[in-house]
Amino acid sequence: MRHSLLALLFSLNLTAPVLADGKIYVPLPDMSAIGRDPVAADRLLRDLYSALVLSQNCPGASLTGEAHSLISDSFDLLAYGELKLSTDVIISRYEKPAFDLMDQPGVCDNEAVLKAGVLPVLQQAGGSLTALPDQERGYQNWRALMDQITP
Repeated sequence: MRHSLLALLFSLNLTAPVLADGKIYVPLPDMSAIGRDPVAADRLLRDLYSALVLSQNCPGASLTGEAHSLISDSFDLLAYGELKLSTDVIISRYEKPAFDLMDQPGVCDNEAVLKAGVLPVLQQAGGSLTALPDQERGYQNWRALMDQITP
């Protein structure tokens, strides 16, 4: 069934291939160099999580599917893959502070600046905002990687 749906979507000549879950798979960065610098890694993780929270909660803010995948998967690669952080540490150090930002007046005014700051860092490390041409293979590779790094 999934292959029939994909064939139908490609036969319609759609330009943004998407699997049934809606996630768009993109080339991911190598986070190993950032992971070797604890201060830089911590700052980037804070910025990545904050960018996700603000883009999902600020009026008028948004992320493309490609940008969302790049930011969220890069967070996982750095937090789980490189730094081996526990879910409890991620919640206390990054999730809670990111949601606490929403209580600050004017925080949504900084959402675009925050996104503009993290995306080039991820692209310089090899990430991309261009969807992989073979989304099915992209999913398989992503799933294997996430299974390898997540607790």
